[in-house]
Amino acid sequence: MVAIATEVPTLDDSQLRVAEGAADARVIVTAGAGQGKTEVVAARLAHLVESEGLDKADDVLVLSFSRAAVAAVRQRIRGNPSVERASVRTFDSFASRLLMDAGEDATGWNFDRRIRAATRLLREADSDIPTVEFSRHIVIDEVQDLVGDRADLVLALISRLADDAGFTALGDPLQGIYDFQLDSSTSTRSSADLLDELRLDFGAVDLELEHHYRAQTGQAQGVVSLGTRMRTASSGRRRHNKVRHAVESLPRVGELDALKLVLPGWQGRTAVLCATNGQAMVVSRALFELGVTHRLRRPAEQVSIPSWVAAVLGHAPSRNIRPAEFDELVATSGVSVPDDAWRLLKVTERRRRAPGELDLVELSRAVLSGAVPVEMVDSGDARVVVSTIHRAKGLEFENVVLVDGPDRTGNDATNAELDRQARALYVALSRARNLVTAAEPPRAGGLRLDEYRKQRWIRGHGWRTSAFEFRLQDVERARPFGADAGEASAVQDALRSCLSPVGLPVDARIDPTADPRLPKYELRIDGLAVACTSPGFGEALIGRLDRAWRNHPGPPTALSDLYSDGIETAAGPPLVGERLGVGRWGLWLAPRVAGLARLDFERSEDA
Repeated sequence: MVAIATEVPTLDDSQLRVAEGAADARVIVTAGAGQGKTEVVAARLAHLVESEGLDKADDVLVLSFSRAAVAAVRQRIRGNPSVERASVRTFDSFASRLLMDAGEDATGWNFDRRIRAATRLLREADSDIPTVEFSRHIVIDEVQDLVGDRADLVLALISRLADDAGFTALGDPLQGIYDFQLDSSTSTRSSADLLDELRLDFGAVDLELEHHYRAQTGQAQGVVSLGTRMRTASSGRRRHNKVRHAVESLPRVGELDALKLVLPGWQGRTAVLCATNGQAMVVSRALFELGVTHRLRRPAEQVSIPSWVAAVLGHAPSRNIRPAEFDELVATSGVSVPDDAWRLLKVTERRRRAPGELDLVELSRAVLSGAVPVEMVDSGDARVVVSTIHRAKGLEFENVVLVDGPDRTGNDATNAELDRQARALYVALSRARNLVTAAEPPRAGGLRLDEYRKQRWIRGHGWRTSAFEFRLQDVERARPFGADAGEASAVQDALRSCLSPVGLPVDARIDPTADPRLPKYELRIDGLAVACTSPGFGEALIGRLDRAWRNHPGPPTALSDLYSDGIETAAGPPLVGERLGVGRWGLWLAPRVAGLARLDFERSEDA
């Protein structure tokens, strides 16, 4: 029988065994969904600092696979002065910071390249890495998702530790859903391989958490029992059968228009979970058309900085400002900022030697590089969130709606494929505290991942492409939008005020002066041109059309079916902003735009 409690007033015995271990302990902790893993990590940090005498800034490092998990840890330790300044990062952010400290220019590199470069740096015996050398204990969260190059990074990191340093690795094999990353990895190391090496080469011992705390209703508690049955199943096929039976037994709300009717009656936050990003974009568009306000959760590599940064600091009178000056800028801007805004800015700027001063140009460079702390990133959370199952990992909601159609798993599916599907469905079901239900997926004929680059979702039949995925980075951010200072200032004012809501339709028209081999589109919200597309978008679009449609009639003349996701802070060369009288220190506002852009080859300029 699985023990279930309704809250976590204090740590139970199994949690205490992990939290109160010695600083040099090396343990692997099996922590299932809803077993209070985040509370254990926070208590572990407090024990290491308060009882073991470790320094919160230099001696202890917390690394996690996802931004969601890092944000959850940050939330738990906020308000505890002994640990709230502890270094808590994603592996990708940690790799970026190592490269910056080593003087490597990683601008434009994707996460995988940064991970591999950081691993090489760690393996170099003569490299000087104070961030690692001083570490006395490392907490590794969501270890079940570390495969390939990221698993190599962990081993290289632990190999650099002193003999008397320890680590705590937490995870749940049943929630390991990122093994597909092995397809693009240069390493073939699985999470199971990583755990075996931690045991054999570094002396790690195993511990388990025993109780469950997330589930608040009988239905949600049924998912706990499902997890127990899946752990004891003898094969991936059996696990798949068990979880599919649970999914097919869920209450169903029908199609998305019916979901619109029931959402207002649900208490708390709701996640609408989809199997793929393509499906999530189709669901998001359908909900916007139904008038359901929501946020579409973005991939980790699409880092978005909240708009308050540029709204407050974009017109600062000097490059270096002090806390009192920052408070004055906040007051005059009329913008709401987090209570710990100054701390967030300083952590992003990362000049420890000048704690009472903020260098705005250095801040702009950090924003441009993407090497920012997780709590500075706009996570896209709202009362209703549309997300893939993978991006919801590490989060919890009062209600979960699983977008699920008939099971079309063929009889020829391998045991490994069935196991992978079973784990993903279990992760989706276990996000809920109260209600779990299912909805019919909207029609999405011709929706598929681009077969050439395997990066963007497209829609179309045969050789013709009718829709193309639009990403946040497809908006040009390297300069403020506007032909002159007057236009640029007007756009910034509009973005700050009337164009900030989420879900506004975005219309895109081709710039007739641009090279047709690198098309550029003007993005309009509510009739006002507020941005243009980046060169990268034009290159990706033409690359797709050239490969799949050799006789296509030139670039599309317009794009539609796009929506705004609010406003964000963009960064670029300070001189560019100064010339336009906007963003003197390299910080200005830009719209977030996303969706599956419909390609229109016939609409005229004035249509």
